[in-house]
Amino acid sequence: MCAAADARITLGGLHMDSGDLERGRPLIEEAIGYAAEISDPSLEARGAGNLGHFLRELGHHEEGLAVLEESLARHEAMGWASVHKTFNHQNRAEIYFELGDLAGARRIVEAVLRTHPLSKHRYYVDAVLARSAAAQGDLPAARRAMRAPGRSDALTSQRMNIVQLSLLALLETDLVAGEVDDALAVSERALERLVLESAHGYTWPMADVMAEAARRGAAPGRSEETAARARRVRDLVADLVTLMPAHGTAQQAYQMSVAARVAAVDGVEPAALLERWTAAVAAWEATPMRLHLAGARLRAAEAAVAGGDRGRALEWVRQVHTAAEECGAVPLAGAAADLARRMGSGLVEDTAPPAVPAGLTAREAEVARLLTVGSTNAQIAGELFITPKTASVHVSNILAKLDVPNRAAAGARLRELGLA
Repeated sequence: MCAAADARITLGGLHMDSGDLERGRPLIEEAIGYAAEISDPSLEARGAGNLGHFLRELGHHEEGLAVLEESLARHEAMGWASVHKTFNHQNRAEIYFELGDLAGARRIVEAVLRTHPLSKHRYYVDAVLARSAAAQGDLPAARRAMRAPGRSDALTSQRMNIVQLSLLALLETDLVAGEVDDALAVSERALERLVLESAHGYTWPMADVMAEAARRGAAPGRSEETAARARRVRDLVADLVTLMPAHGTAQQAYQMSVAARVAAVDGVEPAALLERWTAAVAAWEATPMRLHLAGARLRAAEAAVAGGDRGRALEWVRQVHTAAEECGAVPLAGAAADLARRMGSGLVEDTAPPAVPAGLTAREAEVARLLTVGSTNAQIAGELFITPKTASVHVSNILAKLDVPNRAAAGARLRELGLA
């Protein structure tokens, strides 16, 4: 009977992976119930982990969390040690992360790492820790977490889900750090070498973050080499997503976000880009994933500003800042404040725009944004219609006000301040 129950878990997972919740969920629940009857903690925990994982991927986060927490609490009460406990805590932390509870996700994985530092599931746990820390703006913690596995071996694991989670952590950390060229290089390598469409549950968020790397790499001020690689990644992502189904609200929202980011790389007209991002916002609103929704609203607000729709832009940017502050997503909050500042608006009605940080002038803030993407003085001059000598003076003033020795250190500090 254990073999039959194990087979039900596998078959149920296959159904749920294809989006068939009605056929897949009862099979796994039946196996969990049987495992509880015969007191088989390993089988029960495996079923709970699989069910929680697939519920999350389909956008049923709260239900998945309830399954996992009930199973973990039962094992704790029974004094059972399960080989799947660490994996289930990772699944639980991943749900916290996607619900926007970044501090809660970190508490879970840090507790696992204290009690099970040598677990074979540490790869999974480290990836969630890195993603949560990066979203909080804690880059040192994110980098420490990614020492196992490191950048060099993230693509060599025999397990696709380890590869995917490692890549997600690496890419999200790189983008928060402003290391767009690194993110593009990793994206290009993965897209060219891996058969990612065979495991679309994690590939959808990967496609989304890779498309975001392409969007940033194609932005004004980047070198032609970076822009060319961004276009290459854009093409590879676009090809990839045509091969993948989008099951459930979460995957459908990723699909809409990828389409909007690809359109941004293509340089579509502001009205068309705003339409894409408005659709993405609506798709994320159908999920409980607060920070993903906030990120889409920020891009929609930028598109609305470019299209002259100030009212919608202001509404969105204020929503973004509120959500980011509540979730502890410091980089996202800083980006929202920076957009409000550029709009000349406050983050709360009838308040002044956020002050430019570090005592920078408005013009220095414009130069600073170009500095963070690696623009040369000549490129800054071209973008802002000033002379290279004037650009050089602004850069020198920025370095002095930030008390940093060079442009690279200035870029890092400016990203911390939200000027990116």
